[in-house]
Amino acid sequence: MTPPRLDTSIIQTRLRMIEDSLAALGSIAPIDIDNLPLAAIEQAAVERLVQLIVDLAIDINSHVLVAAGHPAPRTGRESFIEMAEIGAIETDLGKQLAPSAGLRNLLVHQYVTIRHELVAMGANSTLELFPGYVSGVAGYLQQYGPST
Repeated sequence: MTPPRLDTSIIQTRLRMIEDSLAALGSIAPIDIDNLPLAAIEQAAVERLVQLIVDLAIDINSHVLVAAGHPAPRTGRESFIEMAEIGAIETDLGKQLAPSAGLRNLLVHQYVTIRHELVAMGANSTLELFPGYVSGVAGYLQQYGPST
């Protein structure tokens, strides 16, 4: 079976959505852990933006990996590691981003009561790391030229 072609326009749209979400998150964060808890509306906004950024990245990862002939990643965490393995992002960045999938799962499924400090650290980490993800994936897409 031939792997699907990489649709760079879909990836570029999602990268822009990540950038927009990072800008919105940046208007709230970085969060000073000493000033917790946030107001309820700010907390909800931070949680949603972090979740959205990670969801978009995992979706991008799956699309890129399958188009590169790899099986779909089994987990969001693995998707970041595998993106590093194919050279779409730096190895260290992939390792640093992998735990964001776990935070995303906590936010979505609320397995436990969500600690304010965890969300604050996750938001700050998201602001720090995901611009590098966007740059890495955008650079990786350049080898494909215009949308295919």
